[in-house]
Amino acid sequence: MARGQLIMEGDESVHYVPPRQRRVRASRQVQPPLTPMIDVVFQLLLFFLLGTSFREQEGQLLASLPEKGGITASEVIVQELNLEIHAAGAMGVRYYVRGENMGIEGSGESLKSAANELHQLLVERRRKQTGTELSVFISPAPDVRWEYVVEAFNQAVRAGYKKVGFVGGE
Repeated sequence: MARGQLIMEGDESVHYVPPRQRRVRASRQVQPPLTPMIDVVFQLLLFFLLGTSFREQEGQLLASLPEKGGITASEVIVQELNLEIHAAGAMGVRYYVRGENMGIEGSGESLKSAANELHQLLVERRRKQTGTELSVFISPAPDVRWEYVVEAFNQAVRAGYKKVGFVGGE
């Protein structure tokens, strides 16, 4: 048999296959193109990373339910302090004590000073009400950021109030 000749089974004729074609046929393997697949995987990864919004973990409030039996109304005179919280612009807050024409407003850098003013107001009201137990009810507006509501709760606890509650919207 001469070089480059191929004899096929069942066929009596001789077919010529050049050596280069024989080498290419032998080494050619079917392999999918990896570069476009890697590009698509990275695009999907970026799409899901940028399209996903991660939830911020909420804090835990220290609150307890009233004990069974409770205290009768004749034993302790309970007075209420209603604190309303309203949004002031995109990043501001206004604290109002219901029944008084007193408001504390803060935004940006003055948020800490507004929280301190609220603390001072709550401490003053607590001193005025000696001998009675004063409850604080916080009533946030629907558009108020959660951090301002938590700040009001923290200031009420810091001022020494034992009964701090939340009131829903009207």
